[in-house]
Amino acid sequence: MNVYYNVEIQMAMKNVLTDELLRKILPYFDADETDVDEHEKYRAVLFFKSQEKPSAMHDYVRDALNDLGQQIHYIDVIYRWETEMNPDRFVIWSDGTEKEYVGKINFEEATVR
Repeated sequence: MNVYYNVEIQMAMKNVLTDELLRKILPYFDADETDVDEHEKYRAVLFFKSQEKPSAMHDYVRDALNDLGQQIHYIDVIYRWETEMNPDRFVIWSDGTEKEYVGKINFEEATVR
């Protein structure tokens, strides 16, 4: 079953996310340049679909941070299963700190004019 991923890579301090560095990072997620949704000087956002489960994606993020962590501040991953609308999220910082978030949808009654 496919999982949709939105991965934000934020660089540490004044480290610039060059095209070359981004090309080094993409294989960790089994992504390519067509999966880059945004690429700015200090951050990039990838959007892609994968067969990999979120638990495996945790490992990929840890591997990327272990290899390139001095340059990257954090990697933020928002994901949802193909059959769900409600996303979950995890963030891993270069110092090894990890945080998980559970998505929740709230419906509020709208006022119709």
